[in-house]
Amino acid sequence: MTGTTVVGDFDGVLPGHLELLAACAPPVVAVVVDDPAADRLLTTVERRLELLAAAGVEEARVAAARPQLGGREVVEAPRLGGDVRDHVAAGRVRDAAALLGRPPELEGTVVGGDARGTGLGFPTANLALDPRLLVPRYGIYAGAALGHRAAISIGTNPHYGGGEQRIEAFLLDFEGDLYGRRLVVELWERLRDERAFATEAELVEQIARDVEAARAAVRP
Repeated sequence: MTGTTVVGDFDGVLPGHLELLAACAPPVVAVVVDDPAADRLLTTVERRLELLAAAGVEEARVAAARPQLGGREVVEAPRLGGDVRDHVAAGRVRDAAALLGRPPELEGTVVGGDARGTGLGFPTANLALDPRLLVPRYGIYAGAALGHRAAISIGTNPHYGGGEQRIEAFLLDFEGDLYGRRLVVELWERLRDERAFATEAELVEQIARDVEAARAAVRP
């Protein structure tokens, strides 16, 4: 059997990964190694498979370790993205997007929260993330999900004295129930630090400004 098998973590499915795949003799099989000990990940394995398919890779599969494959050339894909991870960790999402070739993302399952956003007039989708994913610097971000612009809060809700990390996305002009759904959220721009406010009215006024900033944001 001819062709090339490219083995690596493919985390982020970066331009360097795609260039390597394009340079290999077809048909190309990408084997995504899912290392349970890996951390500071840019993408889940499920998202990597989606991105590889979208890039036109003939076949992509998942393995727990480097496979032994006879009859094919096997190429090792290096782990890339050190600078992209540093940018994401610091909240420099536009710099990260320039290296990724697309906006950085957060991905998780929508779970129940405190429902405070609904009471304030801004219902949010609360994401439960894979703990291995890299979470950007806490703050408020503009971005998008499900084709809708979004204002995203990453942090601990200091106005309410929270201590647990929360990822909450308010999707503009969206109506519907997202509980239990997998959600991929793009991060376009970091708007500000999270903080506590003197009154709840001030908090609502600031959220409204964040929403308008998200509506005006430009996708990197």
